[in-house]
Amino acid sequence: MVQIGNEIKHDKNWVKEGMLYALIGIGSRNRNLNTTIIKLSDRIGEIDIDYGETSCAAPNPSRSLRSEKLQQKLS
Repeated sequence: MVQIGNEIKHDKNWVKEGMLYALIGIGSRNRNLNTTIIKLSDRIGEIDIDYGETSCAAPNPSRSLRSEKLQQKLS
């Protein structure tokens, strides 16, 4: 997780996207990981991924991990 935090802003688009989805997957496992990944995501901030001229948008791990549905699942 530390490696993702250190490298995510400096990698290629498809690697950044993979790292964002990895953070979401890890943070969805249990309450402790959820809290840790939310803190990491907040520290990292928004990640820009160039999808060209499409309507695609980069996932936001912090928002996804704070969702009411996931929080209920982890309770």
